[in-house]
Amino acid sequence: MKYIAFPVEEIDTILEICVGEVNRWTDMDKDGKDIPSQLIKAKWEGKVEALGEMLKFGKECEEIK
Repeated sequence: MKYIAFPVEEIDTILEICVGEVNRWTDMDKDGKDIPSQLIKAKWEGKVEALGEMLKFGKECEEIK
């Protein structure tokens, strides 16, 4: 089985960016009637959820050189 490893700090940074995008699209759709904005926001919410699960269930390992 192959694995891909990323430093936890990088995942945290990407998570912050994704949360910022969710907030941005939420602000753009104040009245809740803009369907394209809701779709884009849902995409970013999925990324936030996936990254959160990676951090919650991922195993820490030592750096491989």
